[in-house]
Parts: sequence; structure tokens; C-alpha cells
Amino acid sequence: MLSLGSASADAPLRSTSTSVSCEQAVVAPEQPDTCTATIADTDTGTATAPTGIVEFSMPTGGRSTGPPTCTLAEGSCQFTYPGWDVQGPQAVTATYDGDATHVGSSDTIHIDVFYSPPPPLFSRVPDLRGERLAVAKKALQRRRLRVGKIGRAFSRRVGKGHVISERPGRGKVLYWGRRVDLVVSKGKRHARR
Repeated sequence: MLSLGSASADAPLRSTSTSVSCEQAVVAPEQPDTCTATIADTDTGTATAPTGIVEFSMPTGGRSTGPPTCTLAEGSCQFTYPGWDVQGPQAVTATYDGDATHVGSSDTIHIDVFYSPPPPLFSRVPDLRGERLAVAKKALQRRRLRVGKIGRAFSRRVGKGHVISERPGRGKVLYWGRRVDLVVSKGKRHARR
């Protein structure tokens, strides 16, 4: 039992989430591709900026000297893959090991490596209305589409943090790697008194 004035146990580490994105979803084997890792403090209370190193996976056939890493600055960092030695689907994983106050986390995306010119590959835009932003991002990623601009707007019908609309709209057919802009709810506008 601790008495008043005794040293307290160390505070628990804060939780994080990692999000990785690459500039291109479809690349030629010799084409470089820049990937960005964003680490967010997702714990309750006042968020603090995660610091430290992010390590990107080196898929089979990737050309690099040693494991590619980058140092976080304001919660994000980038690494440019110099090119690929093989073709086909490649998984890119960003792993954050944590720091003195944050636990680690990771995220994986898939890119496709094809000899130039790549075949015409298409995806249909999913219906993202009402989805949480993180869920919408993953849905686009699974269809080899990218998140474009994210706007914010008040909504009486759509809860805070959920997608109000997307552009191009659901059902549109796009080349892989194209961007879909989203409008996300800020919740209900409160009347001023």
C-alpha cells in the first residue's frame, strides 16, 4: 500500500495508431514511390506528439540498403523506395516501436508493381456515407483508391467524425490510385446564446 508522499508508479504508456500511405498504388518496377507514416496519440486526455523512429517493411524484391527508416517530426515521416526488382502485389508496413510515453503500432497497405505500361486497373467507389473516417480510409485502400481532400462540415443527421459525402460519388469507376475527396461531419452546430 502506498502512503501519501511515497513515489508513485510510472504512468502507463499512451496508445497510438499508425497510418501508412504511398503516393502511388500502382508502380513500374524501376519507379520510386514515397510512403508516409503518420503516428497519432489515440489515448484519452491531452494528446502528446509521438517521437522516435518508424521502420518500413522491405518487401521481397525491394532495393534498399538495410531496413528503411525515418524519424518522426510532428507525428509523421517519409521514406522513398528506390524501385522494385519484382512485379506483383507488395505489402508495405510501417512499424512504430513507441517512445518513453507511447506504445508502438503499425499499419500495412498494398501496392501493385507492374511492368510499364501498367494494365488498366479499375475500382468502383464504395458507398462511404455514414462510415467513420478511419473505416472509410481503409475501404478506399482495399479498393486501391486514395483519400483526397478531407473537408469538414456541420451536420444534423451525420454524427461527428463520420463521412457526409464523397466525390466522385459511390459507384463511379476510377483507375487504381485515383483520389476520392471526403466531407466529414463536425457534428451538430450549437446555437449561440
